[in-house]
Amino acid sequence: MKESDRKLLTEFLGECHHPDEDVTKGAVVPLLYCRKCKTFSPKHRTFDTWQDLGDLKGKLVEKEEWKDFIPFAWHKFNGLVMGSFTDWLLNPERFCQLVVDFLKVNP
Repeated sequence: MKESDRKLLTEFLGECHHPDEDVTKGAVVPLLYCRKCKTFSPKHRTFDTWQDLGDLKGKLVEKEEWKDFIPFAWHKFNGLVMGSFTDWLLNPERFCQLVVDFLKVNP
């Protein structure tokens, strides 16, 4: 996933985005420090895990955008893949990229 897409999703979740260039590393033990939010060991989202999928799904529901996201995802699925829509959708990397695509057309 592109850094700009990770930034979009991180900010959608209401978190501080930590691109690699904004994080400094210590000498002996990597101790990460974010100069932006002033925290040690800041979370760096990869958006390829079940936790990321769940957090994004929860935020879509919280912002009442889930009802618009599902038809958007169905349109992407329809005709492209044989099989179950649920199985296709519940792939963390795919789901996170779908949220990026959705947010870009529904700012």
